[in-house]
Amino acid sequence: MEGLIAHQKRLKELYRKMRFLQESFNFQNPTPFLEELVSIAEELREELELHFRVLREGLEPIPATHRLIKENLLVKEILERMLGRIIEKGSQNSPDAFLELEEFGEIFKAYLKKERGLLRQQIEEVTTPAQRAEIEERVWSLISPFLEG
Repeated sequence: MEGLIAHQKRLKELYRKMRFLQESFNFQNPTPFLEELVSIAEELREELELHFRVLREGLEPIPATHRLIKENLLVKEILERMLGRIIEKGSQNSPDAFLELEEFGEIFKAYLKKERGLLRQQIEEVTTPAQRAEIEERVWSLISPFLEG
Protein backbone atom coordinates (compact mmCIF):
# COMPACT_ATOMS: atom_id res chain seq x y z
CA MET A 1 0.00 0.00 0.00
CA GLU A 2 3.07 2.22 0.08
CA GLY A 3 2.45 3.18 -3.54
CA LEU A 4 -0.98 4.54 -2.66
CA ILE A 5 0.43 6.36 0.36
CA ALA A 6 3.02 7.95 -1.94
CA HIS A 7 0.25 8.97 -4.36
CA GLN A 8 -1.63 10.61 -1.48
CA LYS A 9 0.96 13.39 -1.65
CA ARG A 10 -0.34 14.35 -5.10
CA LEU A 11 -3.95 14.25 -3.92
CA LYS A 12 -3.14 16.38 -0.88
CA GLU A 13 -1.22 18.86 -3.03
CA LEU A 14 -4.26 19.42 -5.24
CA TYR A 15 -6.53 19.74 -2.24
CA ARG A 16 -4.18 22.32 -0.67
CA LYS A 17 -4.34 24.36 -3.89
CA MET A 18 -8.12 24.34 -3.69
CA ARG A 19 -8.01 25.44 -0.05
CA PHE A 20 -5.57 28.23 -0.94
CA LEU A 21 -8.03 29.51 -3.52
CA GLN A 22 -10.74 29.44 -0.90
CA GLU A 23 -8.63 31.38 1.58
CA SER A 24 -7.63 33.92 -1.07
CA PHE A 25 -11.10 34.27 -2.58
CA ASN A 26 -11.97 37.77 -3.78
CA PHE A 27 -15.69 38.52 -3.85
CA GLN A 28 -14.99 41.57 -6.03
CA ASN A 29 -13.49 39.40 -8.77
CA PRO A 30 -14.63 35.80 -8.21
CA THR A 31 -14.38 34.45 -11.77
CA PRO A 32 -10.64 33.65 -11.92
CA PHE A 33 -10.78 31.94 -8.51
CA LEU A 34 -13.75 29.81 -9.49
CA GLU A 35 -12.29 28.95 -12.89
CA GLU A 36 -9.09 27.77 -11.22
CA LEU A 37 -11.08 25.86 -8.60
CA VAL A 38 -12.95 24.02 -11.37
CA SER A 39 -9.70 23.21 -13.15
CA ILE A 40 -8.06 21.83 -10.01
CA ALA A 41 -11.22 19.92 -9.02
CA GLU A 42 -11.26 18.25 -12.45
CA GLU A 43 -7.61 17.31 -12.06
CA LEU A 44 -8.24 15.98 -8.55
CA ARG A 45 -11.15 13.91 -9.86
CA GLU A 46 -8.82 12.31 -12.43
CA GLU A 47 -6.19 11.61 -9.78
CA LEU A 48 -8.81 10.06 -7.48
CA GLU A 49 -9.99 7.88 -10.36
CA LEU A 50 -6.40 6.66 -10.81
CA HIS A 51 -5.94 6.18 -7.06
CA PHE A 52 -9.01 4.02 -6.63
CA ARG A 53 -8.33 2.09 -9.85
CA VAL A 54 -4.90 1.17 -8.52
CA LEU A 55 -6.44 0.18 -5.18
CA ARG A 56 -9.05 -1.99 -6.90
CA GLU A 57 -6.60 -3.62 -9.31
CA GLY A 58 -4.04 -4.10 -6.56
CA LEU A 59 -6.46 -5.98 -4.31
CA GLU A 60 -8.81 -7.64 -6.81
CA PRO A 61 -6.83 -10.85 -7.45
CA ILE A 62 -7.20 -11.74 -3.75
CA PRO A 63 -10.82 -12.77 -3.08
CA ALA A 64 -10.56 -12.08 0.66
CA THR A 65 -10.18 -8.36 -0.11
CA HIS A 66 -13.30 -7.96 -2.26
CA ARG A 67 -15.39 -6.57 0.61
CA LEU A 68 -12.71 -3.94 1.24
CA ILE A 69 -12.71 -3.00 -2.43
CA LYS A 70 -16.48 -2.47 -2.39
CA GLU A 71 -16.32 -0.33 0.76
CA ASN A 72 -13.62 1.88 -0.71
CA LEU A 73 -15.39 2.24 -4.04
CA LEU A 74 -18.40 3.63 -2.15
CA VAL A 75 -16.14 6.33 -0.72
CA LYS A 76 -14.80 7.00 -4.22
CA GLU A 77 -18.33 7.49 -5.48
CA ILE A 78 -19.12 9.94 -2.68
CA LEU A 79 -15.94 11.94 -3.30
CA GLU A 80 -16.59 12.05 -7.04
CA ARG A 81 -20.13 13.32 -6.52
CA MET A 82 -18.86 16.01 -4.18
CA LEU A 83 -16.22 17.07 -6.68
CA GLY A 84 -18.93 17.12 -9.33
CA ARG A 85 -20.90 19.60 -7.21
CA ILE A 86 -17.81 21.76 -6.73
CA ILE A 87 -17.25 21.75 -10.49
CA GLU A 88 -20.91 22.49 -11.19
CA LYS A 89 -21.11 25.40 -8.72
CA GLY A 90 -17.76 26.78 -9.86
CA SER A 91 -18.82 26.56 -13.51
CA GLN A 92 -21.93 28.55 -12.60
CA ASN A 93 -19.62 31.17 -11.06
CA SER A 94 -21.15 30.50 -7.64
CA PRO A 95 -19.04 31.02 -4.50
CA ASP A 96 -21.06 28.13 -3.05
CA ALA A 97 -18.44 25.92 -4.70
CA PHE A 98 -16.21 26.73 -1.74
CA LEU A 99 -18.91 25.60 0.69
CA GLU A 100 -18.98 22.29 -1.15
CA LEU A 101 -15.20 22.17 -0.76
CA GLU A 102 -15.57 22.30 3.03
CA GLU A 103 -17.75 19.19 3.04
CA PHE A 104 -15.53 17.43 0.53
CA GLY A 105 -12.46 18.17 2.66
CA GLU A 106 -13.86 16.44 5.73
CA ILE A 107 -14.54 13.16 3.93
CA PHE A 108 -11.39 13.38 1.82
CA LYS A 109 -9.07 13.83 4.82
CA ALA A 110 -10.84 11.10 6.79
CA TYR A 111 -10.47 8.67 3.90
CA LEU A 112 -6.76 9.35 3.45
CA LYS A 113 -6.24 8.79 7.16
CA LYS A 114 -8.21 5.53 6.97
CA GLU A 115 -6.13 4.37 4.02
CA ARG A 116 -2.91 4.93 5.99
CA GLY A 117 -4.15 3.05 9.05
CA LEU A 118 -7.36 1.07 9.21
CA LEU A 119 -7.32 -0.14 5.59
CA ARG A 120 -3.82 -1.51 6.03
CA GLN A 121 -4.93 -3.27 9.18
CA GLN A 122 -8.00 -4.71 7.45
CA ILE A 123 -5.85 -6.02 4.60
CA GLU A 124 -3.45 -7.62 7.07
CA GLU A 125 -6.36 -9.36 8.79
CA VAL A 126 -7.56 -11.10 5.60
CA THR A 127 -4.29 -11.80 3.76
CA THR A 128 -1.10 -13.75 4.24
CA PRO A 129 2.34 -12.11 4.19
CA ALA A 130 2.87 -13.51 0.68
CA GLN A 131 -0.42 -12.01 -0.52
CA ARG A 132 0.49 -8.66 1.03
CA ALA A 133 3.81 -8.70 -0.80
CA GLU A 134 1.96 -9.52 -4.02
CA ILE A 135 -0.46 -6.62 -3.40
CA GLU A 136 2.39 -4.24 -2.66
CA GLU A 137 4.25 -5.22 -5.81
CA ARG A 138 1.13 -4.89 -7.97
CA VAL A 139 0.20 -1.50 -6.48
CA TRP A 140 3.73 -0.15 -7.04
CA SER A 141 3.81 -1.35 -10.63
CA LEU A 142 0.47 0.33 -11.31
CA ILE A 143 1.11 3.66 -9.55
CA SER A 144 4.85 4.24 -10.02
CA PRO A 145 4.56 5.56 -13.60
CA PHE A 146 2.33 8.34 -12.24
CA LEU A 147 4.44 9.37 -9.27
CA GLU A 148 6.61 12.44 -9.61
CA GLY A 149 10.39 12.16 -9.36
